[in-house]
Amino acid sequence: MTSRQTPPPEARRFATIEKTELPEPKRGSMMPWVLAILVFTAVVPTILVGYEIASDVQLDLDSNQKELQLERGTRLGEDIGSLLHRQFERMRTYSDGISSLIAASSSELGAEAGGEQRQRAVARLRGLLERYNAAEQHVGGRGRTDRLVHLSLSVPGLDTIEPPSPRFDRSLAGEALSQSLKHAKSKGREGVESLSGRIPYGSQSGLAVFAVPVFVQGRASAAPWGVLAAVVSLEEVQTLVETAGGSLGYEVFVTDGAGELVAHGQRSKMAHAAEVLGSALVEDFSQGGFAAKSMDFERMVAGREERIIGTSVPVVVDNENWGVFLQVDRRLGWSQVFQLRRTALRSGLVALACAVAIGIVFSLWITKPIQALSESTRQVASGQYGQLVDVGRKNEIGQLADNFNVMSLAVANTIEGLQRQREINEELFLSTIRSLAAAIDARDPYTRGHSDRVSRYARIIADQMELGLSAVTQVEVGALLHDVGKIGIEDRILRKPSALTPEEFEIMKTHPEKGGDIMAPIAVMRDVTDIIVHHHERWDGSGYPSGLAGEDIPLGARIVNVADTFDAMTTNRPYQRAMTFEVAAAKIRDFAGKAADPMVVDAFTEAMEAGLFDFSGQSSQVG
Repeated sequence: MTSRQTPPPEARRFATIEKTELPEPKRGSMMPWVLAILVFTAVVPTILVGYEIASDVQLDLDSNQKELQLERGTRLGEDIGSLLHRQFERMRTYSDGISSLIAASSSELGAEAGGEQRQRAVARLRGLLERYNAAEQHVGGRGRTDRLVHLSLSVPGLDTIEPPSPRFDRSLAGEALSQSLKHAKSKGREGVESLSGRIPYGSQSGLAVFAVPVFVQGRASAAPWGVLAAVVSLEEVQTLVETAGGSLGYEVFVTDGAGELVAHGQRSKMAHAAEVLGSALVEDFSQGGFAAKSMDFERMVAGREERIIGTSVPVVVDNENWGVFLQVDRRLGWSQVFQLRRTALRSGLVALACAVAIGIVFSLWITKPIQALSESTRQVASGQYGQLVDVGRKNEIGQLADNFNVMSLAVANTIEGLQRQREINEELFLSTIRSLAAAIDARDPYTRGHSDRVSRYARIIADQMELGLSAVTQVEVGALLHDVGKIGIEDRILRKPSALTPEEFEIMKTHPEKGGDIMAPIAVMRDVTDIIVHHHERWDGSGYPSGLAGEDIPLGARIVNVADTFDAMTTNRPYQRAMTFEVAAAKIRDFAGKAADPMVVDAFTEAMEAGLFDFSGQSSQVG
């Protein structure tokens, strides 16, 4: 392809195309080079073999991962079950101690015992509960404060005996605790031990209620004498769950017999129990008879689908079926597969090393012209039409560059023509509007040139408010046409040399709506029509024709209102003599918040003080 010089921007802007079809020279193809490099490096075969081996290993890893999770889940379930069983064992021990004390104090607790004797017996029971509570708080001599937090003994015919528990704030547990204690006492009176589900407790890990019946040997009735209930912290369960997750990426959580969340490896997830319990693993566990099982399932996380390996293990504690769940992204289990694939990639890189030099030369050879073409495309996209590029290639890229040059020149010519036509249309449109405005003003000897002046003032104000080119143009056109409705006003009123009568003024007040009716058929002029209809509205709502107030008045109409008022005050009218520009400007400032928008008045004042209004050749005493 013959090289050509890229013309300067000025020449490119107005360049024309003599012919749009270029002769297609015989060109070579890049494909043989691509194929030669791929065959030479032999990277693909090496990588494919490695990936095939990795896929075979992947199935074995899935099976091993499920076995590992089942083992971990079983161990965690045993630990949690052992923890809960030990708590029940301690409760039974405490129950035996209470039974012994009751047996020794049977005469004091009998129906024939006096009130003072009964009080002494109750005091001994309360003291025993306090010792049990204190013992729970110092298990192993380590000052543990995350186990039993509150003990109570419920006995029919006696008030519930509850020693003080300084660490326990019952209000944080709320109604859920009251209901759990009530249920536990009901089961205990039936002679049944019970364990509640998790009870929220402020920002802590939660509580559970353990309850055991208290029997007294030698008593005539076989029914329990009372019920011992303990409010126990679930912090130890939470700690076990967090430890099980560790740093291996497992999501671990535990549910109670009612299917409610008890603990989660990430404490923050406890606030999103519904999301956690919505897992397919939990649903399968509850419907499958609470059996240990591993399964694959999918879930959506942040809009991304994850493939999960999940394991569920039951924990049976006094007829309560708790569940332990472990979930992990399959990609974690495939870490060995990924490692094998990385090994295959490294092998491929060894084969690739010998082709690096050729690859660099080839990539430079192919990317340099593409970059040049891309840069020219970017310039065209940014509005610099007529860009040409010479890549110096006789292949597909060279053909693409030739086609781009043809397109670029054609686009430049088209855009240039459209721009010229747009400027002509805009000038023709504005000239037509000005001629129409001048014709309207010519009907009234007192308003000759009025529309043109109002248009200039309104544009200055709109520019000062930085409304943007489109909005400024709408204001300018609206100002030129704001009195177009006067076409429909009789000459006897419009040209009357004296002040109008009230009846005549009412007729004159119809000119904004008449203007709106005239412009209404032109749909693209809707915003301009709003300016025409509402330019006599006042900020305080006392204007016409609609009585709009404040920001309900279109902004363009508010701007034209100020410009129109200023011009009316600075020209002679039948009902007033013209004011000086300075006096009129002061009155405009007084109108702020009453007849005029304060924001528009501020812009008007700023423009006046900046000298943006050009009154040269214009007298405030001439209409």
